[in-house]
Amino acid sequence: MAASLSSIRKPSSEQLRQRTVSGISLGDYEGSKTSLGQLRELTPDEQAAAVLSKKITLRLREQACGNFDFDQIGKVLKSSGSVDVANFLVRTEVRPVPVYGKGLFATQDIKAGDIVFCEKAFAVTTPPDRQTGKAGTSHHH
Repeated sequence: MAASLSSIRKPSSEQLRQRTVSGISLGDYEGSKTSLGQLRELTPDEQAAAVLSKKITLRLREQACGNFDFDQIGKVLKSSGSVDVANFLVRTEVRPVPVYGKGLFATQDIKAGDIVFCEKAFAVTTPPDRQTGKAGTSHHH
C-alpha cells in the first residue's frame, strides 16, 4: 500500500494555478484559497500568486459582507463588458410559500440602504448610446 501512495503525483504549479483560476471563475473562493496556498508553497516567489491572492480576498469579502465597489464595477463593465464579483446571498433565503410557490425572505435585519443581495449577472446589456443612437451591447457569461 505504501508503494501505491508514493506513486500519487503532486499537482504541478501550472495545475495549481489553473485550479485556482478555475475556482475563482466558478465562485469557489475557499477552494481557490487552498489551491493558491499549495501553489505558494511550491513557488513562493511567483508574482501571479499575489494578484490571485488579492482577488480571492476581495471576493471572499464581497461574499461575506456585501462590500462592493460599484463605481469600479461600472468602469470595468464599460471597458471589458464583463463583471467579476462574488455573489452576496447571506441576508436572504428562498423558501416555499403556500399558494404562491416560492418567496425571498430576509435571514437577518436589513437596514435602509443595506444591500439585500447581489448575484453575478449571467448576461449584461448596456443601454443605447444617447449621443450616437447606437444600440447597446449584450454580453453573456
